[in-house]
Amino acid sequence: MTTDFSPVHGALVTLTGGGYTAQISEVGANLNRLLAPCGRDLVLSVGPGLREGYRGSILAPWPNRIADGVYNFEGEQHLPLTEPKLGNASHGLVAWVPWHLGEPVEVDGGQQLTCSLYLYPQPGYPFSLSLELIYTLTREGLHVVLTAQNRGKTLAPYAAGFHHYLLAEGQAETEGVIDRWSLELPATRYLETDHQMIPVAEHPVAGSALDFCVERPLAGVSLDHGFGGLRGATVTLRGSDGGTLLTLGEGAKWVQVYTDGPSRRGVAVEPMSAPANAFATGRDLERLVPGQQHRLTWSLRAL
Repeated sequence: MTTDFSPVHGALVTLTGGGYTAQISEVGANLNRLLAPCGRDLVLSVGPGLREGYRGSILAPWPNRIADGVYNFEGEQHLPLTEPKLGNASHGLVAWVPWHLGEPVEVDGGQQLTCSLYLYPQPGYPFSLSLELIYTLTREGLHVVLTAQNRGKTLAPYAAGFHHYLLAEGQAETEGVIDRWSLELPATRYLETDHQMIPVAEHPVAGSALDFCVERPLAGVSLDHGFGGLRGATVTLRGSDGGTLLTLGEGAKWVQVYTDGPSRRGVAVEPMSAPANAFATGRDLERLVPGQQHRLTWSLRAL
């Protein structure tokens, strides 16, 4: 384990285990980089400047978007508008704040880092949460556990997600590279969205261009969709010389897949506990009673 400091990202902790290497930043407890034993990148890394496109970000207390940046909960209206261009509240509240990073500890064949944050009540989200994020790096790859607990005295709405961009062959920052890869995603449903990227309908993937239950090439395919009805726990992104495997764990009911717009440098495969706009629709939204916990887990390794 090594620790450096960045004026942009705060403390930078490097973990090693089983030949893998990961870098975690103090700002956002962000996954800045993940290297496989062969030395290739498994995710689009974060450079020394301001993080681009929520690379490696934790999305809590909501993932994705809330339509018009407004929701009603227990009879009260809240306005956490954060995406003025599309008129939404986007990607939660914890991606740009400093977390407390504990001392890494040795585990069987690797290292483990615990990050923590107390989210105080604020305009738009007047609820109290404690968040604990555990990164474990071993020969099995990276295992991640995010636990939230309601520390307030009232019900609290909650959902979470992660926003890493996966690489199948490690060609970081290579535009158009995903057209050489294939995707397997065991989902049975997808969400249609409007001009604000807010879901307006749900459809079966069977018979559609969004059916990836059997591995398919990504060439020419543009995705920014939420997928549900997960029939399996693994998502595979494959290239000619290997690939990356994302294993979904406890609490991961949805996956958002985004092909990086016109750049197409990586594929965001985002485990989520609830889909976009859950604060407004209530779809898979957690209503945490005081003291109640929620856990979201996933793992990432090289093929």
